[in-house]
Formats: sequence, structure tokens, C-alpha cells
Amino acid sequence: MKLFVWKDVLRDYTSGMMFAVAHDLEEAKAELLRQLSDYEDYDIRADLAKEVQVIDLEGRTEPVAFYIWGGG
Repeated sequence: MKLFVWKDVLRDYTSGMMFAVAHDLEEAKAELLRQLSDYEDYDIRADLAKEVQVIDLEGRTEPVAFYIWGGG
């Protein structure tokens, strides 16, 4: 499994982040589409087209950390 991270997404006044743990990018995108399907007024497709950070979790022994600042 891999961790997929999208930064600077779900933007209204400030940006957010999206995460998915999946086998591949297509599965990650499909799950996010399913999870966010209730937000009909937000077009998630543009966010899913942004650059994605992929962290392979298989055999990982070192910690990983990342963050994004928000603001108003």
C-alpha cells in the first residue's frame, strides 16, 4: 500500500490537504471521489489533477512527516 498526499487542494479561503492509502493512484482517486461525493457543489477533478506526493509504506522503517500551513 502507498500513501498519496495532495497539497493545496479543497480550497475556499485557505488550502487543505487530501490523503488516501491505496494500492495505486487510480484506486486512491476513486476512493477520494467516493468519499467526497456528497459535496456536489465542489469540483474535485481539478484537485485530483494536481501533483501528488506518493509514499510507499511497504517495508518502511523510518518515520515521515509533512505539513501545510493554513490561514485566513
